[in-house]
Amino acid sequence: MNEKVAELRQFIAAERQRIIERHHYQSEGIVISGREIMQEHTRVADTVLLRLYGYARDAGQLDEETTLTVVALGGYGREELNPYSDLDILILHEPSRCTKKTLESFAGMLITALWDVGFEVGHGVRTIRECRTAAATDMDSRTAMLEGRYVVGNRTLYKKFEHEIKTRAMRRGVRPFVQEKIGEWRTQMGDPKATVYVQEPDIKNGVGGLRSVHMARWVARTRFNAWEFEDLVRIKLLPENTVVQFRESLDFLWRVRNELHYISGKRIDHLTFNVQEQVAKRLGYEDRGRQLAEEQLMRDYFRAAHWIHECARIIIFQSRWEISPVQRIVDRVASKHLTRQVVVLRDRVRLTPNALEKAFEAGEAEELLILLFVYRAELGLPLSVTTRRQVVAALPRLADSFRSSELVLTTFLDILGRDENVSNTLRDMHHLGVLELLIPEWEGLRALVKYDLYHQFTVDEHTIVAVSNLESGNITGIHRGESLLQAFHALHAEDRVALRLAMMLHDVGKGAPGDGGHVEKGTDMTRKIVARLFPLTDEQADDVIFLVEQHHLMSHTAQRRDLDDREVIERFAKAVGSLKRARLLYLLTHADIRAVNAELWTDWTASLLDKLYLRTEQYFLGEFRVSRAELEAMCARVAELLGDGWGEAVHEHITQMGSERMAFYTRDEIAAQVRAVADYVNDRRRCVFRVFRQSVNHSATVFVAGDRPGLFAEIAGVLAASDIAILSADLNTRRDGIAVDTLHIADGKTGASIDEARCKQLEAMLERAGRGDATVAEMLEERAKQRKRGNQHRTMQIAPIVRANNEDSAYYTILDVRAQDRLGLLYTITHTLSELGLDISLAKISTEAYRAVDVFYVADEKRQKIHDPERLRDIVQTLQATLEES
Repeated sequence: MNEKVAELRQFIAAERQRIIERHHYQSEGIVISGREIMQEHTRVADTVLLRLYGYARDAGQLDEETTLTVVALGGYGREELNPYSDLDILILHEPSRCTKKTLESFAGMLITALWDVGFEVGHGVRTIRECRTAAATDMDSRTAMLEGRYVVGNRTLYKKFEHEIKTRAMRRGVRPFVQEKIGEWRTQMGDPKATVYVQEPDIKNGVGGLRSVHMARWVARTRFNAWEFEDLVRIKLLPENTVVQFRESLDFLWRVRNELHYISGKRIDHLTFNVQEQVAKRLGYEDRGRQLAEEQLMRDYFRAAHWIHECARIIIFQSRWEISPVQRIVDRVASKHLTRQVVVLRDRVRLTPNALEKAFEAGEAEELLILLFVYRAELGLPLSVTTRRQVVAALPRLADSFRSSELVLTTFLDILGRDENVSNTLRDMHHLGVLELLIPEWEGLRALVKYDLYHQFTVDEHTIVAVSNLESGNITGIHRGESLLQAFHALHAEDRVALRLAMMLHDVGKGAPGDGGHVEKGTDMTRKIVARLFPLTDEQADDVIFLVEQHHLMSHTAQRRDLDDREVIERFAKAVGSLKRARLLYLLTHADIRAVNAELWTDWTASLLDKLYLRTEQYFLGEFRVSRAELEAMCARVAELLGDGWGEAVHEHITQMGSERMAFYTRDEIAAQVRAVADYVNDRRRCVFRVFRQSVNHSATVFVAGDRPGLFAEIAGVLAASDIAILSADLNTRRDGIAVDTLHIADGKTGASIDEARCKQLEAMLERAGRGDATVAEMLEERAKQRKRGNQHRTMQIAPIVRANNEDSAYYTILDVRAQDRLGLLYTITHTLSELGLDISLAKISTEAYRAVDVFYVADEKRQKIHDPERLRDIVQTLQATLEES
């Protein structure tokens, strides 16, 4: 038998090599279908079983009187065997014509040989009676046997199995079987957070995965005897125009799963980051400009998974058992007619049977369809499955007329102006294909992927989530949402329409082909869209275009510029032009950031946007300048906060720091600075590091020490070695040479705030570094050894970029630095700047997934801007070269 096993191994290896070559074959856009590859792997398995059966017969283990059959189950039974899928088999026998010894001998040989040649095997040994019992008591067994397929052995016994299990047993238990499968579907897919758009999807068990198809097949076959795609149309479970796309989507998933198996050499179902690039390129995708091969793959995956999920949902819920006559009477009484064609029943908005077809005949289909979504928004109730089916079937006939209807366009704007349920309504319109009818440019966003480990969703889902962030209920519930809510309620209804429409279109340029940034492309597209489609006022149209064009302005200013610089605030205020537009941009920016990634909306991010918005509001209200009297009043409040005997110290500190700068600090910030300076001077400490305010995910700290070249580089290195992230650093040196730095920091691993005890530990490390007991380089090297190596994700290595800006600050040169994030990066940058003789006044630090985006306000040895072009060029080139080398 060992020789036979060796021959089978050679046969399997040769066949698998032949099949994988066919799988990868591509010529002029023609590819071998996933279904065909699975069928070939199924035939290989069948051949192995046939040969093993023949070996057993030739060896005398089986004779012509033996009644025994091998049945393929599950995916093997469906002829959907992926390269390394398990073989699920049933050894069916007739006790009166197959002895126990013969059965055990054959089964033992067969299973052992299958394992020896490399198959993972799941098996059962049953009689017809045992199959009947299992089908009646165990739904999993019943499901597997429903897909049973003859492989080898006694055909008469298999026919009996088919009759007993696929016919009689299924007839007797259709209702409980269907109810159980629908219950499983609700459990797996009913979670509101369950979504197709998972960054690392499970192709088999995830939403829109192969299990969705299996579930739909099981209930359709059991309930309606529908075995093929064409049967779904015949019995009106699916509209005809969806079946081709359903079949193509399923075959795409099969091809991807085949490739996953080939790459890993084993059964695997998760399309994780570390294999997405390899899968994409082996399936023929190529990087195209800014769009990576894996982005294109995942876009196709999400489109396929979405369509599978939608079709499976329609099939499954239409397969539920008909309601009883009594229930029909109850429904007629309980249903609420909103119009002649639209009703509410069992918490669903429903079209009456054939309502859209009748509306086409009356020339009212466009109005009925948009009215359906008005009720979806007004009532906050989902659409019924049969209604979704009607909508999908009607779409091809509405392609041109829908967006040319003034009533449709006006009504759509009314939906955008509502307080609640806007995003859920838009999501349904998008999933069903209605939104693309209205705005064809939106098709470019469907399932569009940004592979940067930063965006949590596809572009279309990100946009709809962003719209949901502009509903008052969602603003009310967020941390630090008070200013946002006030801004929202200060807007008129027509302003909210412009805001939501701009939010919908803010990334529309990402779906457009060609070179250029998405903002520029999106702005041009938006101008055409608002002019072509929507009955907006001139002011609304201008606001929409402005918001799309400037949707990065506020986040860029808040996170990368000095908000204590009056010129920054004045420049931003002039760019937005009015308090109303400042409110619109504030709301849009917060919604955009929260929709990119849930972790991005931190207390720190909120505080930066709040600060910029409130100071801009002060500018427009004429309250921006701080008078001498107001400064004196603030000094008095700080002294009062500190207690008796601190008045002189407060005035001394403000004099040493400069009153112009101090006008922007809050009372608790100044009080913390005064206390820290006093501790430093009175105790003759080397440094003082104190927490003076803790928020949810950052701590405000003050650091005091004698100023010296490279001090901030030292701080940055020590904190990096301690896994502390610096979010911003406001660096000041008093006239008496004492450095007073305000740092906002967080735990680099958890993002949590830092308490006083942790700050004391950091202070001790800073003292060690200041004394020279340990160098920063040594601390960073030790920390690097402790860190776990290896990131499973493709991080898209990027070259560092350094840009100098002498326009955005009156007193400082601004250096914008983008580089691959890594341990000690901030230390490398600040140490290099110190070596170049530059003084850092302000540092703003942020990380976008794998990319650091840092900003430094610097001055020369005389605390002046770097005006010399040659020196400025040398600074940029030196810093960039250092980052490239490191």
